[in-house]
Amino acid sequence: MCVCVTSVAMSVSLSVWSSHIYLGNAEGTAVKPRLSLEGTLPVLTGHAVTISCELQSTGWIFYFYKTTSDSQPVSVSEVNSYSISSVKVSDGGQYWCRAGRGDPLYHTPYSNEVWVNVTERPKAVVSLQYNWTEVFRGETVTLRCDIKTRGNPDWEYSWYRKGSSLSGNQNLYTFTATSVYKDTFTCKGTQRSVQMESDVSEPFILSVFERPTAVLRRLPQTWFTEGDLVTLSCEVRGSTTGWRFHWYKTAPYSPELVYVLHESRRYSLQLVSDSISGAGGSYTLSPAALRHTGVYVCRAERGEPAYHTEFSKAQPLFITGRSSASLVIRPNRTQHFTTASLSLSCEVQDNSTGWRLRWFTKREEISECPSLWTTAAGPRCSTAQLLPSDSGVYWCQSDCKYSHIVNITVHSKKSTYLLYNVYPQFN
Repeated sequence: MCVCVTSVAMSVSLSVWSSHIYLGNAEGTAVKPRLSLEGTLPVLTGHAVTISCELQSTGWIFYFYKTTSDSQPVSVSEVNSYSISSVKVSDGGQYWCRAGRGDPLYHTPYSNEVWVNVTERPKAVVSLQYNWTEVFRGETVTLRCDIKTRGNPDWEYSWYRKGSSLSGNQNLYTFTATSVYKDTFTCKGTQRSVQMESDVSEPFILSVFERPTAVLRRLPQTWFTEGDLVTLSCEVRGSTTGWRFHWYKTAPYSPELVYVLHESRRYSLQLVSDSISGAGGSYTLSPAALRHTGVYVCRAERGEPAYHTEFSKAQPLFITGRSSASLVIRPNRTQHFTTASLSLSCEVQDNSTGWRLRWFTKREEISECPSLWTTAAGPRCSTAQLLPSDSGVYWCQSDCKYSHIVNITVHSKKSTYLLYNVYPQFN
């Protein structure tokens, strides 16, 4: 049996060949399917991609090919599309499709080619804005979200703390670390104009520690002579990054001065003017002069606004020079036991006046002589019964002139060696 189509007005023709009907146009050429790409552009890793093979008839099986048209199909389906829910870079390449039906099987020609260009999704990275490895309680913290891409995309940023969303859409996230904790932060970027998102960053672990204390390295000695080279050293133990160091010296009380409490004693502090630059952790007296005598502490700061460490412990420093006065001790020794008597006096070789006995001891009282001692003209101080708290340093002073300094220790008879830490106090 033979079927003929004689109407020339028909836009398609049906022919019989090998007991099989195929679709063609009026000129008898087989219809070629059209392949198209559906999805968000640009195609980034993790995006969903759909490739559609379009034919204007039904009953077809669809074959999809990648790389070369004569390779094994990556998909064979009655559905005219091939979808990848989360595309990888390796999924990129050239794709074709064709359709087939009947028995024996008939294939349409291959479709047009479609390129799927897959770009690695940009990765967000969280870091501290400053190159620090630790953060302290009370410090202002700024986290930075960086996304490396070509050009300069207008990213809108999202921040997360332990997976919970935080306010703010800028690449910097600033807050104050109000307590000691360990926490994780992540970020990502979004370009709404092209509906593109970066990958969420790896968790950034932020550890917050207690406020540190500056540590002033103790000098091997505290008594120096005019002209000596004296260097004080300060550090923030366990942290070396970003610190500026400032040095302070005790001064007479004034309400505008800062002060510290140490061993129940209050010290008024004045910033040493030539240490304001804060370069490094050392302060050098070169040469040392009488005016440098005093008690020194240090403190470190960093960041904007400035974050300060606690003040260091106090370091007494004595600079002596040639003087017409000398401190006389009776009995003439520096180590004594409790219950013993002691007399101190300032003897002047010339007619200079204004000399007085000075001391730094454990006691808080300030008087012409240590508390419980007897004051006499000269100046002269004496006691009939020494106490361990009388341990300290003693000297004679007139304005900026100093005698030699004597370190006196008083030991209890119950212990062969009992020393007290003493710190200077100026008035």
